Amino acid sequence: MDRTSGGRPDGKDWGSEVSSGSCWAVVAVKARARCKSRLAPLLDDAGRVRLAREMLGHVLGVVRATQAVDALLVVSPERDTLPAEVALVEDAGDDLNRAFETARHYAIGAGAGPLLLLPADLPSLRCDDLDALIAGGTASGIAIAPDHAGTGTNALYLERPAGFPLAFGPGSRAAHERAARERGLLPSIIVRPGLQADIDTVRDCEAHWSEWHQARAAIPSTAATSQSSWPRTPARWSAC
Repeated sequence: MDRTSGGRPDGKDWGSEVSSGSCWAVVAVKARARCKSRLAPLLDDAGRVRLAREMLGHVLGVVRATQAVDALLVVSPERDTLPAEVALVEDAGDDLNRAFETARHYAIGAGAGPLLLLPADLPSLRCDDLDALIAGGTASGIAIAPDHAGTGTNALYLERPAGFPLAFGPGSRAAHERAARERGLLPSIIVRPGLQADIDTVRDCEAHWSEWHQARAAIPSTAATSQSSWPRTPARWSAC
């Protein structure tokens, strides 16, 4: 396990000196070369790697600019271009639920309180999306952000994360709602475009292209984790 410490743009510490009970954000990403294979009709291998890096950088920039988040942890098989000040816990990268389980075990052992679980492919994500998710979860104990179909889970906030069954994948919204009710909780369902729009298919990529530009522009430049720019047209990716 590779873990480093560093500072966040607003002066809060992203590293190991985080107080017990703090809110941690966990972002999961596969090995970049294995990301977004369904976009092969639109992007070549290098283009898909670049897209994965860009979306990860965007999500990390939003997390780092969100005041309610105290610590950031990435779970992935590789550091790749991840900035040195961002903490990494390694996993096999073959299952999202196992990745989040690995990160949850580490975070709780390090004294984390609430956990915010995020994938790395939310190109329209904004700080106010995370604020809404955290506020809803703080009030009810759990907040679920459904995908655009309304049946999956694109983000999950757990006020008390230990032991809650993670079921990311098809039908995960219902599974997470059921698990919450079994624990006496009425989950907050947070429906926002920035949390709904993920990128899995060519249609997704084309549908959310303009939203990406708008969301990136909303992040303070000091919070950005990638210096490269999002291409203006999908065709440019094939030349990467």
